[in-house]
Amino acid sequence: MSQISTDELKATFLNVAGADFHAREAFTTAFEANFAAVTASSASIPVSTDVFAIVKAPPAAIVASPLTFPNIASSKLLNVIFFSVPASSLWTSFTAVFPSPWQFVKKSDTETKIGKNNKIYPFSSIGNDPQDLKFNGEETSLEIGDNNKIREYVTINPGTKGGGGLTKIGNNCLFMVSSHIAHDCMVGDNVILANNVPLGGHAEIEDNVIIGGNSAVQQFTRVGRSAMIGGMCGVVRDIIPYGIAHGNRSVLQGLNLIGLRRKNIPNKEIMKLSEAYKEIFKNENLTENLNNLSEDLKKNELVLEVVNFLEKDKKRPICTPFSK
Repeated sequence: MSQISTDELKATFLNVAGADFHAREAFTTAFEANFAAVTASSASIPVSTDVFAIVKAPPAAIVASPLTFPNIASSKLLNVIFFSVPASSLWTSFTAVFPSPWQFVKKSDTETKIGKNNKIYPFSSIGNDPQDLKFNGEETSLEIGDNNKIREYVTINPGTKGGGGLTKIGNNCLFMVSSHIAHDCMVGDNVILANNVPLGGHAEIEDNVIIGGNSAVQQFTRVGRSAMIGGMCGVVRDIIPYGIAHGNRSVLQGLNLIGLRRKNIPNKEIMKLSEAYKEIFKNENLTENLNNLSEDLKKNELVLEVVNFLEKDKKRPICTPFSK
């Protein structure tokens, strides 16, 4: 085994899987680190209660590999790190990726559950302590569904005691480079966060939402199903389902008609929603406008979804065409 300076890598790993098999004692001696298991096959990795890092180094050259450790899905993860490099250059890659000095932070009692067929790209941080000054290491969790793509430098934090203790992500989402999902967020299915989009704590993002690059969603904000938010937008008010918003501070610009048509919503249904939209937002008095909305329009499922969204939490500020 190649020798490596102990100053170049000082960390705690519980499982290391690579193309080469090395004795546990060899790793411990070389890195001044504590390894619970060193295996040549991912299938032989035991279920661990506290996985600090997983390093995968097959001879292939694909950096982004799916999570191929099914028995790790229910484990507690601090860092999930994937490498795909030739086995002969494994140690070189270690020193390149972990500059001296490198120290993993000791894990708190958070739990991360990752579903099937997720692709987690290098340098992402999944399940580390939330960036909440009130967090004190209490037992909280992060749940990630299936078939998500989590690109480079994405950070996803678990929940906090004060926010329900859970951050939850659905299925088939795409989180582009440097996006951030803070503590206690609820993210639905088929959500796309473009580059550099942060979600503040407790944000609720419903299914099929698209948020453009460099937009920021303020804490506690709700974004309704199939809404679309343009780039460089500060989202400080709730966005209705099927709405489209952009501007330096989010302003409701209308309905996401392209998104509705892509989902094969019949034109008749879209026209009903458009009619209701004009009535609800004809002036700034939303409460009165909702009360005056015809029963015929309220029978439409799309309209009813918007009405229920608006009435669910009347204390929340709503993004409207009149927002400033």
